[in-house]
Amino acid sequence: MGGTAMETGDIEIAFEAPEPVRAALQNLGRTEAVRFSPNQRRLALAGIARNSVAIVDIEIAQNGERPHVTVTDVVELTAPGLEYPHGVDFLDDDELLVVARRGPPAVLRLPPSAGASDGAEAQPLDVARDLGFELLRGPNALAITTGADGDREVLIGHRNANVITRHVLRNDDSGALTVTANEPLLRRGIAIVDSVALSPDDAWLAVSNSSHHNVHVYDRSAPLDERSEPHCILRGASYPHGVCFSPDGRHLFVSDAARPFVHLHTRRGDQWSGVHYPAASLQVMDDETFLRGRINSRFWIMRC
Repeated sequence: MGGTAMETGDIEIAFEAPEPVRAALQNLGRTEAVRFSPNQRRLALAGIARNSVAIVDIEIAQNGERPHVTVTDVVELTAPGLEYPHGVDFLDDDELLVVARRGPPAVLRLPPSAGASDGAEAQPLDVARDLGFELLRGPNALAITTGADGDREVLIGHRNANVITRHVLRNDDSGALTVTANEPLLRRGIAIVDSVALSPDDAWLAVSNSSHHNVHVYDRSAPLDERSEPHCILRGASYPHGVCFSPDGRHLFVSDAARPFVHLHTRRGDQWSGVHYPAASLQVMDDETFLRGRINSRFWIMRC
């Protein structure tokens, strides 16, 4: 592990939530992905253990030099056929695309924010009709960006096929979403993709490679295909899982499934290039908490 190790207390962000909301979040159990809505007022969490997606209403304010988070509500959503949800991203503030390890991607139309409540209640939702996604083999992660023409580009990482596929979503004349393009995008050197992320300016794509113990970063200004090599490789995580760019795109956060750490990588100059090791490693929970959620013994071996 490179860089500077930081203890949990050094990075703790205070948050407030009614006790029923805290209990509802605790009961969600194992989660595999989180994503903010475009307006930054909601957070989606893929609850793989409960075949559900939790939608958290939040308010973020500044308290001195640190943000202060208030969680006002949480609602747990279920849908027919939603089994083992693993990747989530917002189409807009009111619609969410979910990929699950079983079944096709699902569009969830979110209920209005309810404000303060007594916590989560499972609300079954109707899933949009089959949108026409193809080439899917164990969809595990996704990222969405919207083009100037309003089309959504959806990038999906596959656990079983070790490939990133590209899909284009468009609203037809009736306003309904449909898939108008399906194609493989990246394949070389990719194995067990647990997360994909786009930089805020859409210039860079990050892909976690759990089996290869690294993260690939690709320059999207250059043409990409199945033979493309990454422009940058991030090392230092035993089993990289979640990846997320900072708002300015100069930093990339990588969560480690094998250790209670999030690793911080910093871009050199204006480009992600070469091989990077963490500039800092942030311990986000104590070892006892980490062990309670550990489900794979090899992960703890890598911790030592």
